[in-house]
Amino acid sequence: MIHNCDMARTKQIPDSEILYSVLQRLLTEGDRAATFSAIATATGLSAPALVLRFGSQAQMCQAALRAAWADLIERANVDLGTTKDVQNFLKNQSEHIDIPALLTLSQRDHITLAAATLWRNTVETNLARHYGAGPKGRNSAALVFAAWQGRLAWAEAGGKTFRLAEVIRSLT
Repeated sequence: MIHNCDMARTKQIPDSEILYSVLQRLLTEGDRAATFSAIATATGLSAPALVLRFGSQAQMCQAALRAAWADLIERANVDLGTTKDVQNFLKNQSEHIDIPALLTLSQRDHITLAAATLWRNTVETNLARHYGAGPKGRNSAALVFAAWQGRLAWAEAGGKTFRLAEVIRSLT
């Protein structure tokens, strides 16, 4: 008779938790730091178990980036009523992840870059619905998106020379 304590146990960790660890490593230390060994240490899984799940380090990193964009796309599908809703929406999109860094890492893979593009289109479409139908609404949405992303990209370098809320209000 075999008892549970005699059998090898495998840890059951969902891919989402593993991919989150990979994403954090990618965003903070770069793709060279997101190794099977490092992720194994972070998650408590073995490196061979990660190889079985993802195939290669590149595939594991791509899966993490794609999962991040999928999460952002899901969070981008909300109704925007007031100007305050727009401000909260943009804050919610960027408060959990460094979007400029994510975009930079996504440039190397056409599928991941397509996910980033879909996210941008989703955000701009949502903003355009707030600003009104037609070219004026789309232009206002594109302007808000560009100002928001520019501010995010330059925030660490002291680029807080304007208030995004004022841009949002001026277009309403």
